[in-house]
Amino acid sequence: MQFRDKGKSVLCIRTEYNNEKKRTFGRTVARQDSSLSIITPEVEQELTRDEFNQFKAWLHDRKQAQLMSRLKGSLSILPGVMRDAAWYLRHKDDEDGFTAELDDKQVADILEGLDDLKKALRHRGVTLKRQTKKESAQSDESQPKLEGL
Repeated sequence: MQFRDKGKSVLCIRTEYNNEKKRTFGRTVARQDSSLSIITPEVEQELTRDEFNQFKAWLHDRKQAQLMSRLKGSLSILPGVMRDAAWYLRHKDDEDGFTAELDDKQVADILEGLDDLKKALRHRGVTLKRQTKKESAQSDESQPKLEGL
């Protein structure tokens, strides 16, 4: 049994042997919406128990791969998002009628997230230390300039 994402559907393709042509060919036996992470009852009726288990494992593996991809993407944009949020909170008060007010729950959630991130960084072996403005400026100067990119 093969499974393929095709457009907005997942195809369940059963490989069958044709004696006349002396070769195998794939026949689509079921399809379902690719956004689903469970097997619909209609698709379940078309599959054997073994094929059902294979499809269930394939859906699980695909969901895990999508999650890992999303998490890697989140990590890659995290520094920029944090800088943007800080800038927004510093500079957007009273512009365009907006006041950057956070309720106590939002503040607690942000601080909890920061603490969790610090713990995860320490777990990965990153030494966390506070930088003074002078140290930060010196480290920026020691960074090579990437021009022409």
